[in-house]
Amino acid sequence: MARSKSPQELIFSLNPPDSLICKECAKLILMSFINIQDKPFTSVYTELKRSVQDKPFLKVLRPEIISHSKKFINYDLKTHHWRWKRHGQILVLTLIILFFMSAISLVLFTRVGNYVRFGGRSANTDKASALADAGVDYATWKLTTIPNWNGTGGLMNFATGQFDVTVSSLPSGNRLVTSTGYYPSSSIKLAARKVQVELKPIPDETFSVNWAVKSLNTDVNLKSTGITGSVSSHRDIVNPASGYDSNIVGDAYAGTIPSSVHCVYGGVCHPSSPGDSSPQFTTTDITNWTDRADALGTLATCPCVINSNGPYNPTPGGKFPGDVTIGPGGGVSLQGPLHIVGNLVIDGASAPSPASIFLDPLIQPEGTFIIVDGFITLKGGGSIRSNGGSGYGYLAVISKSTLSGSTCAANQSAINIMAGTNHIAVFQAASGIIWMCNDAKILKGALIANQVRLDDTTGGNYVTYNPELKSAGFNYNTTIKWAPNRGSYKIIN
Repeated sequence: MARSKSPQELIFSLNPPDSLICKECAKLILMSFINIQDKPFTSVYTELKRSVQDKPFLKVLRPEIISHSKKFINYDLKTHHWRWKRHGQILVLTLIILFFMSAISLVLFTRVGNYVRFGGRSANTDKASALADAGVDYATWKLTTIPNWNGTGGLMNFATGQFDVTVSSLPSGNRLVTSTGYYPSSSIKLAARKVQVELKPIPDETFSVNWAVKSLNTDVNLKSTGITGSVSSHRDIVNPASGYDSNIVGDAYAGTIPSSVHCVYGGVCHPSSPGDSSPQFTTTDITNWTDRADALGTLATCPCVINSNGPYNPTPGGKFPGDVTIGPGGGVSLQGPLHIVGNLVIDGASAPSPASIFLDPLIQPEGTFIIVDGFITLKGGGSIRSNGGSGYGYLAVISKSTLSGSTCAANQSAINIMAGTNHIAVFQAASGIIWMCNDAKILKGALIANQVRLDDTTGGNYVTYNPELKSAGFNYNTTIKWAPNRGSYKIIN
C-alpha cells in the first residue's frame, strides 16, 4: 500500500501555476499548525477546516490535509490541548528523573549507613558505661559490709560484660572509687568506659558541736589556759587567781569576762551575753545510745580490770555491768557504742604502754559513744582518742555523774582530766563538773558540762576545737552506709 503524502508534498506536487497559487495557502496552513499547539481541539479543527474550505481549489485535498495534520499534531486528552510530537522526549525525561533519583538514593543510603554505624557504636558505649556504673554500685555495697575493702583485685564478670574496681582512701575519710566497664569483655573490647566517683559515709546520727568549752548553768573557770575555739558560759567567765591569764582564739560569750581573759587573733569577747544552757547531747540521745550498747550484749563480769592481758581489743561495743579500770598496757578498741554501768578509770602510769580507749579504724570516719553512769577519771598518760587527722571520727564520752568536786583530784568530779593526758574526744557532764588540770590537753574536741574548770599553774592546759565537729557523725556499729558525694562523678575516658 502506497505511503500517503504530507500536506506539503500534496501542495507542492500540483502543477506549477497551481502550486504558485497554493504556496500562500500552504504557508497559512503550516502557520496554523505552528500557532495551534496551545489551542483547544475545537479551535484547531475549526481553523483548519475554514482554511481549506476558503480555497475551492483545495477541496479535493481537504481530506488528505486533515488526515495528515493528525500525524503532525498530538492531542493531549488530559489538558485538551494540542502539541507538536517530539519523538524520544519521554525517554530523555525518564533518564533525567532516574539520574536524580539515583543520586538522592545514594545520599540517603550513605547517611543511613552512617547512622546505623554510629548508633551501634553509641549503644556499645552505653553498655560499657552501664557496666562501669555497676562497678560503682558494687563498691558501695562492698564498703558497707567490709569497711576497708579496696577493690575487686581484677576483672569481674557481669551479665553483659566485665568491670574492674579499685578503691582508695582520701584524706577527708571519703573513698575514691575508680570503675572501668568493658563490653562485651576486656579481650573483645567493642567499647570501654572508665569513671570515678567519691563516696561519703552516711552516719546513723549527726551532731553539730559548735563550742570548744561550754558551761551550762554555772561559770567557766580559766586559769593559765589556752583555748582554740569559742567559749560559752551561761553565767560568767572567771579567773580564780590573779597573774594567770588565759587566751581564747575565738569568741567568748558570758555575763562577765575578766580582763585576764583575752580574745585574740580575731576573736571577740562578748560580756553581758551569756550563752544558753542546753547540753550538746540530750537525755533522749543518751538513752538511745545506751539502749544500742546494751543490745550488743554484756562484755564481762564487773568490776573488771583491763590490762595487757585484757581480751577486749577490738570490741564491737556492748555493756560492762560495773566499774571498769584500764591499766598499763590495756586498751579497748571500739567499733560501736559502749555502756559502763559503774565508773571508768583509765590509768596508764607505768609500762608497758599507756592505757587507752580508742576508735577502731573500721568505724571511721564516723565515731561512736561511751556512756558512763558514774564518774570518769583520766590520769597517768591514759587517753581516750580516735586515730586523729582529717576525716577521722570522734568518741563522745558522756558521764551521768553529778559530782562537782572542789579540787582537781581523782574520783572527785564527774569527769576529771589530769596531768599528762592527751585526748581526741567530746566530753559532756551535763549534771556535774569537768575538771582539767596540770598540763592536760584536748588535742581535738570539746568540753561541755554543768560547770567547767581549767586550772593550771604552768600554762600547759589547752583545748583545741576542730571545725569538723560542726557536722560530727556517729555510728551504731561498723556497718557504715556510703553514698556518692554530689558533683564528684566524672568520666575519665
